[in-house]
Amino acid sequence: MRPRAPVKSTRATRRPRRSAPVPYLPAVAACASGFPARAPEEATVKSERGKPSRASHVEMTEIVMPADTNQHDRVWGGRVMSLIDKAAAIAALRHSRTHVVTALVDGLEFKQPVRRGHILRLLAAVNAVFGSSMEVGVKVLSEDPLTGEQAHCCSAYATMVSLDAAGRPARAPRLLVRTAEERRREREAGQRRRDRLRRRAREAKRATGGYSRGR
Repeated sequence: MRPRAPVKSTRATRRPRRSAPVPYLPAVAACASGFPARAPEEATVKSERGKPSRASHVEMTEIVMPADTNQHDRVWGGRVMSLIDKAAAIAALRHSRTHVVTALVDGLEFKQPVRRGHILRLLAAVNAVFGSSMEVGVKVLSEDPLTGEQAHCCSAYATMVSLDAAGRPARAPRLLVRTAEERRREREAGQRRRDRLRRRAREAKRATGGYSRGR
């Protein structure tokens, strides 16, 4: 007897059914997580309306090495200034999310020396926003690594400027102040700015001969 040929099934082969896309899946996932869905452009608009001070907070830690000290085993002032500039730039970058440059640093006064082997802690945050410029306050603390004792080394106020892609000054997001401490820092930053502008106007007037020789 010859073997029978295999019988072909008359049923049509079914293709797997593709699931239809769910247009509201992000919203469903967001509701499940407890947070409302938000479009990207809405997040952008919110950042343009303003940012809180805590969004720019910076804390840097650095140990003082022999190359950072002078012949008296004290840290070079220029080394501390370089770290202040870096901390201020990071705070301004976090607030503006643009390129930034340093316009000026004022109010820098060294109160305590920092010894070799000590730890430097730098705390920085945006104090106020004036159009394209931002004042960043930086506080420098020194820490004895053996005892944990801390001392206030110095504080400085750096003015950073936000730049666009072409290198021109660009408006930075306004600062949202919510606490009494933040309002105090913003108020004092505004006073420092007014003092600088008045001082600059006096210097310009003196340079153009606006003052008599006897003054």
